[in-house]
Amino acid sequence: MNNCFKRILSVLLVCFFAACGRKEKSPLDIPNEPKKKIEVLVNRNEVVFRIAHHLAETDKDFARPNPVRDTLEYYFNDYVNHSVINTLQNEDIGYDDVVSQWLLHQKEFPDFGNLHNDSITIQEMELDGYVGIDTLYNRIYSELYDFYREANVEKFLNEMDYWYSGAVNEIKRAAAQFDVVQQMEEYCRMENYRYVVSPEPLFITGGSRGIGPTIYTENGKICFQFISPSPNIDFQGANYNPVTMGYGYTDNSYIRTILVHEFGHSFVNLDLSIASNKVFLDEKEHLFTEAVKEPLKHTGIGDFHTYIVEHIVRLLEVRIADLYIGAKEAQELRDANKAFIWLPQMEELIISEYESKPDIYKSLDTFIPEFLSVVE
Repeated sequence: MNNCFKRILSVLLVCFFAACGRKEKSPLDIPNEPKKKIEVLVNRNEVVFRIAHHLAETDKDFARPNPVRDTLEYYFNDYVNHSVINTLQNEDIGYDDVVSQWLLHQKEFPDFGNLHNDSITIQEMELDGYVGIDTLYNRIYSELYDFYREANVEKFLNEMDYWYSGAVNEIKRAAAQFDVVQQMEEYCRMENYRYVVSPEPLFITGGSRGIGPTIYTENGKICFQFISPSPNIDFQGANYNPVTMGYGYTDNSYIRTILVHEFGHSFVNLDLSIASNKVFLDEKEHLFTEAVKEPLKHTGIGDFHTYIVEHIVRLLEVRIADLYIGAKEAQELRDANKAFIWLPQMEELIISEYESKPDIYKSLDTFIPEFLSVVE
């Protein structure tokens, strides 16, 4: 009898301690097992577009060495009059990142055709304000496909594989150090389907740049970003050798910040594009004065709508850094973004309301009207 009682008591004690040790689920926790991983890869549609875009640009001035860019100059010299080059030079293609967004909806070369539902693609582009561009962009895709085959771009990619593979591996190593996806989904209380990063050595600006097109699919949003090498890494001019010096993606602070920034657009852009918000921002366009524009010249921000989008995306950078990285990093981001004049007010609001009232603000998109309330 005593032995039986001891066995029962032991079982009860084990259950008690197990229950005590069980962690309560945080209201911010997202059921995401296994955790989403950032995919790092090279998209041929984007590479072919950037090669053609580079060849179409007549005013180029690059200070930093870049073996991919420097090689393509002579490699494709016989194709500078190709139809796609003429199209990019003579048609109003809009922002280059919108072309990238369209191309991501298409099958990747050497395949050809729609990858995702065409009606979803057109609806998505119209929500972003691009109405009736499908004819031109489909033509660009078709001409890029011809260029890919006729100029034997695959051979060029094989020769440059050492650079792209090296860059991909550097980004993978850097990204693995930060749980950016989990942090952002937890903070925004929103989820996306996939996150994909690609190295991009061929932006025609030649300097530091990232773009973050998000596409909408039957399975949910896929968040892409294409990022240039870090501007903080010295390639030592003509002596630059990527095999021994790296590919420009070992700057961990740069990688973390740009991952948060470009993926941040996937949580912000669409909700600022809905009709009521667009009307509000159009009415406030007069606030985008020359004095406001002056410190933004290096950013490429040319309209008030983009200016407000960038406020919220950069605020995400600050809050993610403050909550998950450290106060010092957050303050550095505040100091670097003083050109965004409503950022301090937006941060006060997001701390006092959104962060402290998760039962009211179930996700970041529900807080967009509160952000806009400070724009006066």
